[in-house]
Amino acid sequence: MVEANAQKLDMEMVDRIGWAAINHINQFENLLLDSERTRRGKRMIMEYERTLTDLDEEKKQQEKLKKKILGKWC
Repeated sequence: MVEANAQKLDMEMVDRIGWAAINHINQFENLLLDSERTRRGKRMIMEYERTLTDLDEEKKQQEKLKKKILGKWC
């Protein structure tokens, strides 16, 4: 009887440890996913900023060309 109770307690403890381990693994996986989302988000922001910079440069080039063309006509 005592052995059965001890074995039952051992199995409950193993079960609790197992669930705790699973929870820790899930938390770690979530942290990795959050990290990847953050990296992906930062990459998207950088690409967006580069696009804005490229568009700004293109606009400046168009303005220069416009002034150059208008300068020849005026």
